[in-house]
Amino acid sequence: MPLTVKEVMNAQKGPKDYKLADSGGLHLYVTTKGAKSWRFKYRYAGKEKRLTFGLFPEVTLAEARDRRDEARLMLRAGRDPVVELERRKHEAIAAAGVRHPGHTEILAELAGVTDVRMMLANDELRTILVTIHVPLRAAIDAITREAVRDTIAIADAGLRRLGIARPRIAVAGLNPHAGEGGLMGREEIESIAPAIADARAAGIDASGPWPGDTVFMRARHFRDFDVVVAMYHDQGLIPVKYLGVDTGVNVTVGLPFVRTSVDHGTAFDIAGHGVADHRSLLAAIDLALKLAPEPDAADRAAAAPTARAAPVAR
Repeated sequence: MPLTVKEVMNAQKGPKDYKLADSGGLHLYVTTKGAKSWRFKYRYAGKEKRLTFGLFPEVTLAEARDRRDEARLMLRAGRDPVVELERRKHEAIAAAGVRHPGHTEILAELAGVTDVRMMLANDELRTILVTIHVPLRAAIDAITREAVRDTIAIADAGLRRLGIARPRIAVAGLNPHAGEGGLMGREEIESIAPAIADARAAGIDASGPWPGDTVFMRARHFRDFDVVVAMYHDQGLIPVKYLGVDTGVNVTVGLPFVRTSVDHGTAFDIAGHGVADHRSLLAAIDLALKLAPEPDAADRAAAAPTARAAPVAR
């Protein structure tokens, strides 16, 4: 039998989490703390998946059923509701007049700077990107001598802020085998190698271009390198995320302030389930504290509580 509004309102917390089934895959999930969330269980591409529609009473029973019906229509059309919601999120951002694809670009515009880079880091590996949120075809065109040189310089400055006196910077090639001497592309010869030479002339310990399929192994545990300069988004992020997103941190290097964030997305499929892993957030906060400059005397004085005058005896 489908749920009634009265049953939903009267659902109380118990010694264990439990669920009350409605219909069509929808159920109310009640936690031991009394939180009530609407969840939809479905199968897509042979796998069981779930989606959260929000908390009750913010989302009513009728609204939860409407969202379930919308998700079922997506499934009938051959679309995964979780993927569809992620796509709509980006469409909503664009519709609001935000022309940038991610936080990195938004924060750069707000800060009035242009030379910022995304660096991903965990306790085993660091990578920084020459190009970020652009199509792969456009990324290849954007890999210029200037772009690679600036990325190396930004990486060097960012790691020095972390306390690394002379960062060892590996620069990955773009093409298989780092171009194989021009047999598999000339980007390494015409753009990447000259950029490395520019950086070395400026006193930066940069080397490469190294083949992208092996350089990350050499940089793991910071054995040979402190950071890898990757040419495009997935080249750099796959190795870091493969090691685990639970401790990964996204750092925007080049801003006039410290910005770190978690190394994962919004995870609509587990929102409200109480199962999200908080370790990446803790790692982001910890790294932000390491990057933050030490307060000077004026900062400490401004932050100190104002002393109160002693009461006058009467």
